Amino acid sequence: MKSLITLFFATVILVSNANAGIIFETGTGPFDSTVCCGSSIAKDQFIGTTFSLTGKTKIDAIGGHFRNFGGSSGSIFGAIVELDQFGLPTGTLTGLSNVLAHTTFNPLNSANTFASVDVDLEAGVYGLIFGSGLFGANGHSALTLIQPYQVSNPKGEVLALNTSSLLTWDSSVSSQGRYRMFVSGTSSNVSEPNSLVLLLLSSALFFVVRRKRKSIFDF
Repeated sequence: MKSLITLFFATVILVSNANAGIIFETGTGPFDSTVCCGSSIAKDQFIGTTFSLTGKTKIDAIGGHFRNFGGSSGSIFGAIVELDQFGLPTGTLTGLSNVLAHTTFNPLNSANTFASVDVDLEAGVYGLIFGSGLFGANGHSALTLIQPYQVSNPKGEVLALNTSSLLTWDSSVSSQGRYRMFVSGTSSNVSEPNSLVLLLLSSALFFVVRRKRKSIFDF
C-alpha cells in the first residue's frame, strides 16, 4: 500500500516535469566568434521570432546567443508579446503593445544568455523580441550568426523598426534562421501515454484503499 502511494506521487512528479527546459529554439549549431558577423540589436533595430505553445506553459527564461562587438555594451531587453490577427507584434519603436513579460539583462559575449522571466501562457502563438531603448535598457549588442549554416527550426526574423512606424516581421533577410533564440519553461500538458499511466495507477490505488477498508470493516 505504502509503496503504491509512493509510486503514484513519483509518477505525478515525473509527468509534470517531463517537458521542463528549453521548449522552443530557432537555429542550432556551432558558433565561431572569429567569424563575422551577427545582427545588431539597438534602439532602432529589434530582433525577434514567433513561437507556439500547444498547452498552458510556465515560462521561466528567454534568451539567445549574443556577441559583443566594437562599441557594444550595456543592457538590452527581452519581451514576450501577443500577436495580432496577422501574426505581427503591435507597437512602435518607442513602445511595444500587449507585452506579457519583459526583462532587461547584460548579454554574455559569444555565449548563450538566459534571462529570467516569470509568466504563465496559454496555448497559442506569441512573439519573442530583443531590443534596446525600452524597459530601462540602453545598451547595444548583436545576435551571433551560426557558422556553418545549420537550422533546426528556421524562424529567426529581424524587425527593422527604423524603416517603419509599425512593427513588422522582415522575413527577407539573407541570414534567416541563423540566429539562436530560445524560450525555456515547463509545460503543464500531460501526454496521452502519461495520462493512461496516471489513470491506471489511480485506479489501482483506489481499489487497494477500498479493499483495505472492506477488510477492516469485515473484521
